Amino acid sequence: MRGKPFIVVHGTHDPLIPLARARHAHEVLTRLSYPVEWHEYPMPHSVCDAEIRDVGLWLARRLA
Repeated sequence: MRGKPFIVVHGTHDPLIPLARARHAHEVLTRLSYPVEWHEYPMPHSVCDAEIRDVGLWLARRLA
């Protein structure tokens, strides 16, 4: 799996998974030299339009 790109997206108001835990996961993946793209959104544990757009763009860049 090393070398496989990741996108990590997280809401800044997520009551289920603390933002600090998500940021830590991102830091660990980065430290292990995984290519990680990180995005935060002002939302709870849900999905927003900006997140869908960013994930779509991320996928499009890899499938092009």
